[in-house]
Amino acid sequence: MAASPVQRRFPRASPDGAFLTGASAGGTAGGTAGGGARVAAFLAALLPCKGARRMRPVVAVAVTALSAAALLLLLLGVMASTGGVEAPALWPLVGRAGGKRATSLIGTLYESEGAAAERAASVVLSKLYPPRLVADTLPNGLSPNAEGADVTASGRGTAGTPPLPAADNEPALRIIVMTMNRVGALQRLLDSLATAHYAGDRVDVDIWVDRPAGPGGELDAAVVAASHAWKWRHGVKTVHERSTHGGLFAQWLTTWNVSESTREAALILEDDLEVSPHFWMWLKGARAAYGGRPDVGGYTTQRATLRPRTNKAAGAVGPLVVPDTHPVFLFKLVGSWGFSPSRDHWLRFLSWFAAAEADPSFRPYVKNVVMTDWYKRQEGQGTMWTMWYVRWCEDNDIYTVYANLPGGKTLASNWRESGLHYTVKKPSVDFPVLADNDNAAFVWPTEPVKLGWDGLAVGPTPL
Repeated sequence: MAASPVQRRFPRASPDGAFLTGASAGGTAGGTAGGGARVAAFLAALLPCKGARRMRPVVAVAVTALSAAALLLLLLGVMASTGGVEAPALWPLVGRAGGKRATSLIGTLYESEGAAAERAASVVLSKLYPPRLVADTLPNGLSPNAEGADVTASGRGTAGTPPLPAADNEPALRIIVMTMNRVGALQRLLDSLATAHYAGDRVDVDIWVDRPAGPGGELDAAVVAASHAWKWRHGVKTVHERSTHGGLFAQWLTTWNVSESTREAALILEDDLEVSPHFWMWLKGARAAYGGRPDVGGYTTQRATLRPRTNKAAGAVGPLVVPDTHPVFLFKLVGSWGFSPSRDHWLRFLSWFAAAEADPSFRPYVKNVVMTDWYKRQEGQGTMWTMWYVRWCEDNDIYTVYANLPGGKTLASNWRESGLHYTVKKPSVDFPVLADNDNAAFVWPTEPVKLGWDGLAVGPTPL
């Protein structure tokens, strides 16, 4: 059977890295006139009673809606009684899966035949882009730029400031900050970066200011002003003002100018985060300890709580909780609240992504993980790049390194500001950051525990 045409997951990229919106949108449009009459006629054909045949259209619509709601509740009750993957409370109707295939009520079913076809396609893509794994280079410890610098995206700085660093003069760390119109959140993140400890390492900061989509989308003047006014004394600060709307995919996938000769580490941050003063000391140590592992795709400052796949038979249900006896762990799920990619894996992922995205029939679904259901809810909007990375990790057995700090502390707090993924009246922090006076004696186990999608150990180290 020929595959049916499908909508692109997100806009195509232009040569300068920006993502372009299409001239027209897909979908159908139609009026509601006559809809109730058609429902009434349908019910009349099904119901023999004369009352049903004489139903007014509005009554017929109401009866149909109530019947559908009752059927939905019945189906949910059946699935709850038979078990399956539990979705978080935010998605009460999504993420239920049981048995050998997904049975999500919303979104396309992940059929076993389709899963096999997609996995075969992914294997082909992986062969086209084989890995060239080398030990992840350690931070180079260059001397900090005591004077600092403020340069624009074109490379022209303010009077008296030095130019952008040359390729052979990279920083130890490049921090990439993504922002658009949340000046308060941005200022909080920048303040936390300014008070963190860098132990004399040179750290450059790139601030990428996006603009809203659609005609007339203008840069947020307050965000631009705050970005330029912020003082940075540990290296070069560059403010990138996008000429067109980029979106989350462009902000995440085109902002680190990485190549096979790149030596710097990178940390990508969205503007609703706040980092711990100790984040770089942990990240630097983690990269030194695990940079040579071929199964490590990156490092995160996020505290893990999501269990993407439940396993009731093994007791793997509810939020993920890792015992304090494991100060570090590897997890199949990427942590995007502060992500530091390993250079070689990131290059290979970007190559795979370009090929996979060009195939209109390819979907990055992973069977029986809740992110697949989330992705289906917003498919075509281009706001969930992590689903592609999740699929990449599934097909290539790649893990992310997490810190497991005592006392519920984290290396980067998420303030959950209103945006593409949250709509709130007042921001609230998920976990407090490891404070300046907290114990920061980090430990690096030789063989940290590895956790699969269900949060259970999959390597030689038990949980």
